[in-house]
Amino acid sequence: MNNTDVYRFRKLLKGVHVVDIVSFGSAISPEYLINLLSAASWNGNSPQKYGFIASSLPGNGWFGGFNTLINSNNVDWVVGGFFGTVDCVNLALENNSIEVHNIPQGVSSVLLTEEKRSIRTHIGADTFLDPSNKGTLVNSNYLGQLNISKRIGTEIEYSLPDSDLILIRGSGMTEGGSVVLETDPINLDIELCIRSAKKRGAKVVIQTPNTVINNPKITCSLDLFDAVFSPPSGLHKVGFVPSRYHQFPQNLTRKCDVSHHIANALHERIRHNETLIVGIGLPVPAINRIQSLYTEKQFNIFVESGMTGEILYDGDGFGLCSNGKPVMSQKQIFKKIWNGEIDHAVLGVGDLDSHGNIHVASLGKKFFGVGGFVDISQSINKLSFCHRKKLLTRNLPDISYKFNNSQDVKFIEG
Repeated sequence: MNNTDVYRFRKLLKGVHVVDIVSFGSAISPEYLINLLSAASWNGNSPQKYGFIASSLPGNGWFGGFNTLINSNNVDWVVGGFFGTVDCVNLALENNSIEVHNIPQGVSSVLLTEEKRSIRTHIGADTFLDPSNKGTLVNSNYLGQLNISKRIGTEIEYSLPDSDLILIRGSGMTEGGSVVLETDPINLDIELCIRSAKKRGAKVVIQTPNTVINNPKITCSLDLFDAVFSPPSGLHKVGFVPSRYHQFPQNLTRKCDVSHHIANALHERIRHNETLIVGIGLPVPAINRIQSLYTEKQFNIFVESGMTGEILYDGDGFGLCSNGKPVMSQKQIFKKIWNGEIDHAVLGVGDLDSHGNIHVASLGKKFFGVGGFVDISQSINKLSFCHRKKLLTRNLPDISYKFNNSQDVKFIEG
């Protein structure tokens, strides 16, 4: 890490209390900026703590991304949609060392692009996120300092604190010296995030290679940024997954009897020319198998990153696709979901009770967050829930999806 960059970043942190991280799980992370923040926040006696906001927290299991900030004791509180790639958050929750709030990923994705960081919606009503139930605070036996949501009639109003600094990624530079914003492989609405930050008076910091890009899609003048950093190549990757993972198609998805059984049943339920949104977990290998075996049936698939492609990446690679392309940005895909413009959602199941209610935010003792599950399951009429054989609990204490018999719902067991 460049000591000059650490010094520059330390000056940027003056007056900063809340930081936005524009990222997507294990796929997209402003990794160099995160490392600079960790190094620059030491005040001589202890690390400075901040509040952080991200729709999908970056990380690679116990390492990288937001794990770096937790391990360096830089986190006072965090608000996010998906935490599944940040294992260190579980230890922090166990010790109540940081305050953790979970909101729907679609809600957080949209609010990161808005000058007014507040939205009223039905998303999350009657789930554990509802303030009339547990609410957004994940910690147990903890008096939180943030009030993220409130119930207003049949809706929930979500409000994010204003940020003082946002961390983003670029793809390179133009010959004229402008910054090329990253829109591929995942379009995280970076231009909108910059605009909203500037209107609020927040500092905007970007990491981008010095590579010259011809015919770029979106560029920004250098004077829009409070600082531009050129990252080492190892801290500006697409995905934490090692390169060997991508060399053979068979490495990209699971092959197991459970997903095969699910694929056979799911194939019968998918209609010709349907548009599908596919959630993390067993739906991914099931859909990949259907695409490889049942080529006579044409349908369109997306993951919540807004991407489509030949093979959906499984597990740690979720959000990316083989030969994929970003058809929609994060904001666009969730707006499409909220408007019910997706025909069919294929989702995984965490815990399931005898009433057809589902909880996905935690599996066993591990906290994942709801991700886009609540946005999707409360907005799309046709739902296929895929799961292994499991014992049904009588009543789930926390609910991410409350069974709704007005929807076209099918549970598919592998």
